[in-house]
Amino acid sequence: MEKKIFNRMNLELLEKRLNSFKSRDAFDGKCKDIAQKALALFTGYPEQSIFRNAPLNEGNDEQETENESIGMEKYISFISDTRGWLYESIEETINSEFNEYGSMEEPTVLKRFDGNELNQNCLDFESCLFALLDSLCELLYNYKQYENE
Repeated sequence: MEKKIFNRMNLELLEKRLNSFKSRDAFDGKCKDIAQKALALFTGYPEQSIFRNAPLNEGNDEQETENESIGMEKYISFISDTRGWLYESIEETINSEFNEYGSMEEPTVLKRFDGNELNQNCLDFESCLFALLDSLCELLYNYKQYENE
């Protein structure tokens, strides 16, 4: 799935695919809605990355910084199912690992008061992206509910 999402050609063809997509039920409609929001995000922020406002590690000792906080690349992930012993085992392992850290990195905006400009000065992209990911997770989590309709 990751290869398909990161393939720029698939993203560029998304609008054409959405225009020809016909919803057959409520689940299809929700999927199309999420895809349209993803297209709007891609169109509005074509060159952005989820890590564009990740905190910069300015310390000299990268190993020390890595042990103190959980980097965004470690906790932004996707899992297909949150039920069963496999998920419970993975969740326990991750929680045990993350309990060793003192903090979690989050998207951060830096504001300079010395007159120098910074490229990113808001979290609009991240807000939209995380809301979209929440919608996708909710849709997939409740997939069985749509199956019975």
